[in-house]
Amino acid sequence: ARFKGVEAELFARLARDFAGPGSQITLATTAGYIDAEFLGYIGGTGADGSDFRQPQNTPKFTASATLGADLPVGAGDLSANVTVSHRSRTVQFEIPVP
Repeated sequence: ARFKGVEAELFARLARDFAGPGSQITLATTAGYIDAEFLGYIGGTGADGSDFRQPQNTPKFTASATLGADLPVGAGDLSANVTVSHRSRTVQFEIPVP
């Protein structure tokens, strides 16, 4: 099998001290790409079936973003986060089933 890909992460502080010292709003993002394929797959008959097989649970594209807010409250902090994520289509078995 061959796996080639790239992954990137980005973190940004969008606001600081907006609601008092120590408060902040942040954004964290990730993105990934992977090109995965079987170069050879010898089945029970001895024939190469790599053209008909796909690596399991391997999405071609992934992405996520988390928006966060931190506020000082008393002797501690109050944090709130919301995250969205995406994974492109995957297969559960090496032979794709519609």
